[in-house]
Amino acid sequence: EALATAGWPLSLADDARRPKVLSTPREFVEALCTSAHVDTLFVLPGGVSLLEQEEALPRELREAVQQQPTVRTMLDSLPDEMLCRLRGRVYLCGGGGEEEELKEGS
Repeated sequence: EALATAGWPLSLADDARRPKVLSTPREFVEALCTSAHVDTLFVLPGGVSLLEQEEALPRELREAVQQQPTVRTMLDSLPDEMLCRLRGRVYLCGGGGEEEELKEGS
């Protein structure tokens, strides 16, 4: 129910698709360097700061992340030209929790 309320796909409730939360920058780097992670989502809470990568993100993206309460409103707030420049897969999650890929990763 929480996934649907937040607008996330229900498939994230499946253990195979559940994000792997890591505790340290070392764990994060090890996971990226030593595991098969093409379809795995790794989360390092506070990772942008812990990895000292704040300036690696475009200013518009940093501001949107700081100002918006949800991922959906953050993406909606970005200018179209920013969305065109971002690389990655973009999914639309329907009200019933089904997901549809809108943009393939490049």
